[in-house]
Amino acid sequence: MTGRDLQMRCGLPGLAIVLGGCVYAVESVITESSATFDLRLL
Repeated sequence: MTGRDLQMRCGLPGLAIVLGGCVYAVESVITESSATFDLRLL
């Protein structure tokens, strides 16, 4: 097994795991009406 084969065997499943962790939400978790600005966070 060459280095390139090893990269493909480890890289493709790793990429699938990373991209699978990206979640797209249509609805926002915090609505605009309940969002507030806190100066202490700055």
